[in-house]
Amino acid sequence: MQTNSLQPTINPDKPANFYRYRGWIVASLIIAYIFFWAAIAIGYSPVSDLAFVVLFAEIAFTLVMDANGVVSLRGRLFRSRPPKAITIALGIVYVVLSLIWLIPYLIVASLDAWRPRAEVTAEHYERIAQMEGVLGILPTAEGSCPNCHKPLQLGAEFCAYCGAPMAPAPRLCPVCHARTFPDAQWCPECGAALPPMTSSATKR
Repeated sequence: MQTNSLQPTINPDKPANFYRYRGWIVASLIIAYIFFWAAIAIGYSPVSDLAFVVLFAEIAFTLVMDANGVVSLRGRLFRSRPPKAITIALGIVYVVLSLIWLIPYLIVASLDAWRPRAEVTAEHYERIAQMEGVLGILPTAEGSCPNCHKPLQLGAEFCAYCGAPMAPAPRLCPVCHARTFPDAQWCPECGAALPPMTSSATKR
């Protein structure tokens, strides 16, 4: 029986997305975890009962907000999203061994929360590009290159085929130093003839 080639398939190499914690949220999770151990050390029953409630709430919160990050330690165990069976198995392990698993998870979550914003933004765009590649999404084309006449990518500053700049620098008159168009042959201010453009200047 022939299958439909247009039917979507599940790709296990699809990049995983992790919840972006704010600094104060990570700090609250760390404080809650420390509170749990401090309450257990004190041994006072009402406080210990409250500590277990706080711990279970913390486990539930991390699973709801960042399930992919929990099972993979935010990409430290798996760079891509693992198969669903492994995700479920690791989630069960996390619930059972939460007292141990929470330590490395909170460490990597705090490191990610206080990373520079530019680094996080670059990683975000990298994941988008990876997902578009997995789905076979090509860049949008708009018009053609005036130099090689091949399709021009939308928003490109250089042609992807010949490297020609789409916004070449203006020319300067060697006599009066006036600016003019990149392909101008005469100065609009003093009328001096402009020297012919070299190949290196056109590729700049």
